[in-house]
Amino acid sequence: ALVLDTPRTLDAVLREHSADGASYGFQRTSVPLHLLGSGATLASRAEARRASSGLAQFAHAELDFSGIEHIGHGFADELFRVFRRDHPGVELASSGMNAQVSAMLASVGR
Repeated sequence: ALVLDTPRTLDAVLREHSADGASYGFQRTSVPLHLLGSGATLASRAEARRASSGLAQFAHAELDFSGIEHIGHGFADELFRVFRRDHPGVELASSGMNAQVSAMLASVGR
């Protein structure tokens, strides 16, 4: 449903998703990873490919790990090694990580 009486403006939305925060454009995105599945674990390379589908069109992508308790090595490797190798123009950032997720990302060189 669309809310018609929102305080947000089109200008604010376009600037929020621009690369520099001042111009218009959709060069930035945020991916809430908890929407990928019903569980709090993301383990497979297939899940990582699904999470990264469409990210190549952005200059900056933030992966939000809020609500994710564990990730598998294959998931981390596919996103932070394979995707980065195949798409060097996309800057990946991560947020909302717990200690286990952070440790797994560190193990693949994030």
